[in-house]
This record gives sequence, structure tokens and C-alpha cells, in this order.
Amino acid sequence: MKSPVTSRSAPPLSVRGLTKSFGSTRAVRDVSFDVRSGEVHALLGHNGSGKSTLVKMISGLVRPDSGGFNVGSGADEVLRIGVVHQDLALCADATVLENCCMGDAVARRGPFVDWDRERRTLLPILDSLAAHFGPSTMVRDLSPANQAVVAIARALKRGATGAPLDLLILDEATARLRGTDADMVLATARRVAAQGGGVLLVTHHMSEVLSAADRATVLASGAVVDTVEVSSTDEEQLLRMVSGRDVTALRRTPPPPKATDQAPLLVLDRVTGEQVHDLSLEIRAGEILGVTGATGAGFEELPYLITRPDRCHDGTIHLGGVLLRGRTYSETRSRGVGVVPADRLINGVYVAASVRENLSPVVRRHNRVLGLVANPKERSWARRTASAFQVRTAGPDAPIGSLSGGNQQKVLLARVLEDRPKVLILHEPTQGVDEPTRRALIEIVRGAARAGTAVLYVSCDVDEVAGAADRVLVLRDGRCVHESPGGLDRADAIYAASYLTGTTTP
Repeated sequence: MKSPVTSRSAPPLSVRGLTKSFGSTRAVRDVSFDVRSGEVHALLGHNGSGKSTLVKMISGLVRPDSGGFNVGSGADEVLRIGVVHQDLALCADATVLENCCMGDAVARRGPFVDWDRERRTLLPILDSLAAHFGPSTMVRDLSPANQAVVAIARALKRGATGAPLDLLILDEATARLRGTDADMVLATARRVAAQGGGVLLVTHHMSEVLSAADRATVLASGAVVDTVEVSSTDEEQLLRMVSGRDVTALRRTPPPPKATDQAPLLVLDRVTGEQVHDLSLEIRAGEILGVTGATGAGFEELPYLITRPDRCHDGTIHLGGVLLRGRTYSETRSRGVGVVPADRLINGVYVAASVRENLSPVVRRHNRVLGLVANPKERSWARRTASAFQVRTAGPDAPIGSLSGGNQQKVLLARVLEDRPKVLILHEPTQGVDEPTRRALIEIVRGAARAGTAVLYVSCDVDEVAGAADRVLVLRDGRCVHESPGGLDRADAIYAASYLTGTTTP
């Protein structure tokens, strides 16, 4: 049941002409819309549509170049906004209560926090969310779903200590949740709206929009496509606006891929992790297998289950017919698995090091003389490697931090490929790079496949996966629901399987 719309003197959120550019890229272009009192308002758009930048501007993390927005009536000049981001921003080594009070501890006894009073404020909020834990529970001991509950409780607690929230922003808060856990988040959204506030629900899941939202605003390339009444639309109409595609035949099942006599190189048999469930797949040498889905569908976990098989709760992984084991990436790398992780700056490049030092960790043994590093030899090798991978740099000793994001990604890919992996795993390999660099990276990957490397291409960008891969698997709720040959002419079916409820192939 959707939220009743109540009246206020001003809408909880009014956005007018918001614009933001980063360099030459216009991330948000003249965006205007309102979130009404008592309304759950969905914000939709594919990866790179401008949703994240828009949310950051509304929540005060990014300053707009032009335009503006109002939150609440503004009578007391206090913006009562609660934001739950996808990464939750919780402290794992603190209790639930401590997390909910960080930066917002109101009850005090002199200079000290009145923890008893704060606990009494938090308990009914946790009860309303049907939380199966208490204020004293350590956040690190909670499942991802229950950690999301804590983040929502923290946002609602701000309203409980004074006037109700004007606006609750759920920024992909259901991305890691499924089933009843996701339903709980949506019920929370309706609860806030029923109190007269507004809810901005940022999501990729069309079913959530149809079940919880009153209206939806769709973004594409940073601009508003349309704002529609959810009751008068359906999944396919929403998808048409999100993807800009004609979806009249989206539910057509494509023919299965042709069988091959070549033995698979990498085999996953009924693998289960935290997000992935009972997943089986095969990749052959020279093949690019794409895996995609809506954000939070579970495909994001797949690269790290393969590189850390000990994280699998069930199932087996075989590489070249041999059971793949290992508790560290170095162990799986030594068996022929190379990975380019999604978070380049945290898990990829060494920001404080040079281009040469970032290229060399897995190949430095080739540049040794009598066990010592031959710097001229290594520098010459690094220069040739950077040139082969079209890295634009002042030289091999230039700080990698001086390179653009795309050139840093090329260095990372070069480092992995120079180790001659049997299987190359890519997770969002073109994230945050421009179009020419994206094409160059994909061509490098295709070259690796032509040389006999088996490639697992994992990304939420449907067009990119469809265009780069020979075959594509679509995951939803951690399970494979669709398999299709690659090719941009198959992108519509892949979009449908990713976002439309009930669109599956056996």
C-alpha cells in the first residue's frame, strides 16, 4: 500500500535548475522536480545518468554550479534530511547505539552523552523496523541487511529527537538486500512519508518503484527525461525511459549459444557466497563471458569469490580441471588468475608510487641480474610496456597520481596481463574513464582473449557488457536468470532480464 499524500506549506524537496560539471563532463544538466509531502518519489537512471551527483548536491556533499533546491518549509532554517547511502558509512567497531548517535547525540548530562536517554529514543525506532538486535550489538557482528537497518535507524533517529524528517533519501539502500529485507526498507520509506515528510528512493529495481513509489523521475545523461505517476505506468515504460530503447520485444527469449567441443578452462559448480546463490558457469580459453544485472543483483561478489575461493559457502571452482583453492589473491594468482578490481585507488594502483613501480610487482623477476633489480633494464621494459598499452605518461618514473583515471586503469590492466594469466577477471574495468579510453581498454581485453586468455567481464553497464562479450549471463537476486549471446543487438533482452520482473530464460 502506497503512502497517503498529505499537505504542507511547501514540498519537502523542490529542485530547480541544478547543474554540475566536473571538468568538461556535465554530470547534471538543469534538473528540476519536486518531492511532495507524504510521497515516496523514485529517482531512476542507468549508471552514469547523474543520480549520485544529484543526491550529493541535495545532501550537501557537492556544491552545484547553478540552480538550487529547498528542503522543508524553511521556517526555522533547519534542513532535516536523513540520508542512507549504499555504502552505509557505519563504524564496524562501534555499537548500534554509538553509530546512531555519531554527530547527533542530543541527550546530555553536562558535557557527557546521556546514553540511557539516547537508548530510550532509539529502541522504538528499532522496534518499528522489526530489528532482531539491540542498541548494544556491535555493528561488525551484523549481516549486511541488518547493517542497512542500522543506517536507516540512524537517519530516522534524527527526526525522533526533534521535528520529523522533512526528507529521507534512500540512495540505493536496497542494493545489497533481497526479499523481506528489501521489503523492510520500502516499508520504512512509506512510514516516513505517512508522517508527512518526503522520501527520495534511488533504486535500479523497477519492481520496488511499482510497489512503493507514488511518482518517479527518470534521468539520462544528467538530464530529466520525465516525471511520471507510477500508478499509470509499468516496468516496460520505465525501462524505455531509463535505457532510451524501444522495448516492444523485450521479453523475447534469444536462441541459446552454440555448443563447443573445447573443454572449459574455468568452471564454477553451484557456487554460493554472501550474495551469489547456486551459480554455475563455464569459460573457455579465448572467450569473453560477460556477467551483469541491476546494481545489487549479486554479480558484484563474483570476482572475489573466484580470487578467494575460501569465501565460498558452498560449491567448487576448477581451473584447468584442478580444484582452485586459496585464502589470498597471491595464491590464486600463482595458479593463473588475474583480476582488475572495481576500486582502482584502494585495491589497484599504488598511488604513492611511480608508473614503473606500479607496473613491476608481478614481473620484477624478469628484470633481475644476479638476484638484484636491474633498474635500467626495468625502466626500459616499463617504457615499452606503457607504450604498448597506450599509457600517456611523462615517463616510467612519473608518479602514477599524475595520470588520468583512464591511464591509471591501463597501467593496472598492463600489470595484470604482463603476468600472463590463464583467466582474466575484470570488475567494472572502464568505471570513471572517458569514451576513447573505454574503447581502448575493451580492445586490449579483446586482444588478450585472442591470445587465448579466458575473460570474465563483470559490469553493471549492459551496453558495454553486450558489446564486449561473446556470451552474457544476467544475475538477479544472486542467481543466473538469463543467458544470451553477446552483441549490441542483444542488449534489449539483457536490459529486460536485468530489470523486468519475471523475464528469465531457463
